[in-house]
Amino acid sequence: MNGADSVDRARQCPLCGSLLKQDPSRDLDNGVYWIDCDVCKEYGIAEEMLRFNPPPVDAKRVLSAIVRRRFDFAGQREVITPENYRELVSQAPDSHDVPSKVRYLLGYIAHKSSFPGDKVILTSLTDYPICFAANKDEFEFYVRYAIDAGFVEKHDLGMRTQCEYCLTSKGWEETRRVPTLASPYAFVAMSFSSEDDNRAALLTQAFDEAIKPAIEDDAGYLKAIRVDREEFLGDIVDEIIARIKECRFVVADATEHRNGVYFEAGYAMGMGLPVIWTCHKDDMPKAPCVLFALHCGEG
Repeated sequence: MNGADSVDRARQCPLCGSLLKQDPSRDLDNGVYWIDCDVCKEYGIAEEMLRFNPPPVDAKRVLSAIVRRRFDFAGQREVITPENYRELVSQAPDSHDVPSKVRYLLGYIAHKSSFPGDKVILTSLTDYPICFAANKDEFEFYVRYAIDAGFVEKHDLGMRTQCEYCLTSKGWEETRRVPTLASPYAFVAMSFSSEDDNRAALLTQAFDEAIKPAIEDDAGYLKAIRVDREEFLGDIVDEIIARIKECRFVVADATEHRNGVYFEAGYAMGMGLPVIWTCHKDDMPKAPCVLFALHCGEG
């Protein structure tokens, strides 16, 4: 390998392989290299993974989409480490799940639109990770799918790889089904009160000492949302639906078998959001059979 090849390799994005405009910035204190890529945007990668133990090629494609969407949606620079990269990869849709990838495309256009009817410029050479596409060809396939389905209108700009896209009314409706992958929030559906004071105290303790710290402290999410602890105006059902749409996943505690919990969990599952079920062991015998199939945890 000659000197020029070494420089080019050092200037390549570790995930997508694109040529970087500047060398990665090394953070000696944390053992991280910071990358600024036209395709993946800004992210960090542990020195160990960059130099000695890179993720597999298929994982790199998914990680490119994860870090790109995290930066564009939340303004956060994801750090990829040997400890977390498998968990990050597990968040992606199946490689052949075309409808889900199209919905991610629609959700991105919606996020970038200042208002319904706005036109968003996308470039297939650099924007393909936004819908978990592996390259521009796969991205353009999802664009054609969205146009044929009546979700998107395309406006040419005279450049083959860059066009304006506008969601149709049907497309806006479809975005309601897009999982909020980059959300820093989790929604908790559970009984808020009980006729039994001891039970009420137990439920409060379960949230404050187990569910909430597991989401915020252990998993690193910004907030575990329990709607009875939030301030809002208007109907509570509207608020619940709006909050679920903002969240990455839902924790559904079936203790006391409240109808509202099953409604909220079902709504989240219909959106494609992960639902984590929990239930107090004393209430498990009365739980619907479906909970056992969904691997409900006892507590």
